[in-house]
Amino acid sequence: MRSEDLTIEASVAKVGLTAWLGEWTYGENTINFTNNKLAGWLNVTGSAVWKGVGDNVHVGELDGRVEPRNGSLLFSDGEDEFDCRATMRLVGGFLVVADNLQCGGMNVTFSGVYRRLFDKRGVR
Repeated sequence: MRSEDLTIEASVAKVGLTAWLGEWTYGENTINFTNNKLAGWLNVTGSAVWKGVGDNVHVGELDGRVEPRNGSLLFSDGEDEFDCRATMRLVGGFLVVADNLQCGGMNVTFSGVYRRLFDKRGVR
């Protein structure tokens, strides 16, 4: 595949803040975006779960402020190599997330393809 084929068209990359808003799910993981008082910023919260054998459960969280740009955003809760970092991108009706496996306990990850939940009116 040629690198030119991976270029995102400008019309696709222009994503407004409202496209992010709401609760997104992947299995038992959730990520929620709400408006922030600062223009161009969103609040993000999330929870992730890994279940092992028996009652072996590990959890993780996201909580912070993010600034989406061109349909993607970077979340980080610090600058240390062991701090949680996640890249998120809107692709069609999906939220694609990749993290550094430092966002919770052992085996916990937010990485995956999320779908937005519908509200009571059936609206995303």
